[in-house]
Amino acid sequence: MPEPTRTGTATTTQPSHPPNLDQRLYGVVTADNRSEYASKAGLAYDNRSVQVVVELTSGASLPEGYDVRVELRQGQLVQGYVAVDQLVGLSRHENVSAVRPPKEPQPT
Repeated sequence: MPEPTRTGTATTTQPSHPPNLDQRLYGVVTADNRSEYASKAGLAYDNRSVQVVVELTSGASLPEGYDVRVELRQGQLVQGYVAVDQLVGLSRHENVSAVRPPKEPQPT
């Protein structure tokens, strides 16, 4: 019996990049030195958590079971710190349409 053909060469154990997770935040998830990566990427990083804005789907609430240190809420947007290890799962939750860094303040 012939050996099955293997098509993938990926040997990484990192989760695949979910479409609802900002690329820079995914970079923190996969970085060897998360603190250093966050600093270079302009992300606020504190105690294995990173500052994000969670965009909720219409009428949805922040999913339970995630360690989110909420700072601000406005409509369907929640800003706070989320544990880096939970970013992928949070971004894949049905209540979440996107997870991204907070926008930089714009000069007036």
